[in-house]
Amino acid sequence: MLNSSQVDDIYSAILKDSDNLISESIAANISLRLNDTISVDKGVRLIQNISKQKELFDGSGLSRYNLVTPKSVISSLHDIYNLIGFDRIKRYFLRTI
Repeated sequence: MLNSSQVDDIYSAILKDSDNLISESIAANISLRLNDTISVDKGVRLIQNISKQKELFDGSGLSRYNLVTPKSVISSLHDIYNLIGFDRIKRYFLRTI
């Protein structure tokens, strides 16, 4: 089991380097925790179910197929704020600079 400091380091690395291997590992672990099955696809579907109204076609945000509204971004940030607090959020983003 990881402590919150280790988790913060992992998320910061993902944000800084856009590391798909780590992201896929997290999706597989989400699947394992919630479905007792290690599956990247199931983990991704679980994540997508959490954010059904948010659809990203690509990660850059430049695609015309992105369906993420400013309201949904604010809603997601608000949920993250309520879940982990502002101090941890600052640490994630400060480490990406």
